[in-house]
Amino acid sequence: MDNPVIQEGSHHWRAPDSGSFKINCDAALLRNKKVIVGVLRNCRGLVLDGFARTVKMCSSLHGELLAIRDVCSMALNLRLKGVEIESDNFAVLSC
Repeated sequence: MDNPVIQEGSHHWRAPDSGSFKINCDAALLRNKKVIVGVLRNCRGLVLDGFARTVKMCSSLHGELLAIRDVCSMALNLRLKGVEIESDNFAVLSC
């Protein structure tokens, strides 16, 4: 079975391989709030867990790194194996 694709507006989300998980993370700098988010989905696209919280950050790169740190902690705490972490920040992904 092919991995499902979820389309929201102009964005596409592709499911991980069967039996695996994907965690999407992001950071946002909004007026007076700085927020990081993470969403855990299974191979069928079902949301299993997630978070959104305000943090102290000095840049979007810093926020994205905080989000990645927290989704890694979430995966470890849930004892997940076969986890793919996805971010839209090219600077973080190229590190």
